[in-house]
Amino acid sequence: MKVLRTQRRDGLPGGGFTLVELLVVIAIIGVLVALLLPAVQAAREAARRTQCNNKLRQLGLALHTYHGANRQLPYASTVSPFWKQGKTHLWTDFILPFVEQANVYDQLDFQRGNYQSPNREIFEGHKFTWLHCPSNPWAGTMRTKTGGTWNLAGFYGIETDASCYNVCAGPGAKDLIIGDCTSQALAPICQVSGDLDDVASGTFTQDVPGMFGLRSIFTCRFSEVTDGLSNTMMLCERRPELSDLHGMIEWNFPGVPTSLKINSPLIREEETSATVAAWSTNSGMASLHPGGAHTCFGDGSVHFLSENIDFVLFNYLGNRHDGEATGEF
Repeated sequence: MKVLRTQRRDGLPGGGFTLVELLVVIAIIGVLVALLLPAVQAAREAARRTQCNNKLRQLGLALHTYHGANRQLPYASTVSPFWKQGKTHLWTDFILPFVEQANVYDQLDFQRGNYQSPNREIFEGHKFTWLHCPSNPWAGTMRTKTGGTWNLAGFYGIETDASCYNVCAGPGAKDLIIGDCTSQALAPICQVSGDLDDVASGTFTQDVPGMFGLRSIFTCRFSEVTDGLSNTMMLCERRPELSDLHGMIEWNFPGVPTSLKINSPLIREEETSATVAAWSTNSGMASLHPGGAHTCFGDGSVHFLSENIDFVLFNYLGNRHDGEATGEF
């Protein structure tokens, strides 16, 4: 049997790749892919961060427009004093006309809670993509990280969306939220005694440190932000999948406290039930962006804060009237 050989144009026998040469080429390609993949992933995350930044900026603009129309910011929640009356709503309900969602707003009955008909049917199964962080894979799944649905005062099984952005309550204290504020020296800074509402009577202290309360009908005017709008956080990123208290119709504690560090090391990834323990660790400012999270300040500017920001400075930024200089952040 004759062995066929390829011939080069000069008449000399041609050669193919040897096994060693082929392996070398494959190895080189593998190295190039390994070098390029992180760059591709970084570029994709940069694009997602830009989208997230823009969404938060639009929410900040909506709050400014609301303030211009009503001379005050909306409530974080109407749980107090309206829980007993069933008229429970969130800040996101009130800004719907200012985020091109007037058709949804017009269908809501503000004399009834969001968990009651006809409001429940409006929210159940509806995705609010303008509240989704593109870096959060749980956004829009209508589930917690552990697969549960939102708990609304015992009403389990309601499938609603959840917001990756929420109002900043600053260093307000409520229901023993200690978080990372563990030392007695830090307590006056990160556990300010404010927003201690009584659900039954609807009473609450007016000395709320942040631009929003944790869950009471406190309203803030820009003129009351004496530290300056450019020095006070108004909106924060949050990971809603970490607690079944973070659903769109869940009016219990929408405000984000600064008593927890950004992406706090205390976060319990697999504890999402409505317990004080989970709320005390999973309710703070957090995101799945590497290294930190976005915040929108009172002037509408959006900044990405490092998770390593000084904890005292972070709480100063959450307090609207502590008189402390913040400097660079």
